[in-house]
Amino acid sequence: MAIVLTYLGTMPFWLLILVSIFAPQFEAQSAFIAYGAIIASFMAGTLWRSALNVRGKIFISLSSNVLALVAFATLLTGSITLGLIAQMILFGVLLVVDAQTIAANSDLRWYLKVRERVTLAVVIAYCLMTLVSVL
Repeated sequence: MAIVLTYLGTMPFWLLILVSIFAPQFEAQSAFIAYGAIIASFMAGTLWRSALNVRGKIFISLSSNVLALVAFATLLTGSITLGLIAQMILFGVLLVVDAQTIAANSDLRWYLKVRERVTLAVVIAYCLMTLVSVL
């Protein structure tokens, strides 16, 4: 179930790209950034739980809070392009921090492979939305 839900979480990104192309009157790019901030904040929050089981938990706990605040800040940039680029980087950083927490738990290595694939799909979606937003 976790795998299915993880992949389904990418669908709004891809749907909003289509909306941005075929219904430009809808503010799909703003919705894309808002959804990205929600998902990034959720993922940052999951790091908090991971901090309970991993050495170096201060780094992970701080990362959880800082990354959630960065996700919020992307909503305030006033620039679609800057928000998209910042969130794209944020998703990469979230993957790196997640990888550090998962490396300590061999039972979750399968999840790291899923996270890598999903992060790649999301980063590609961000690249496409950035391209759509500047054209």
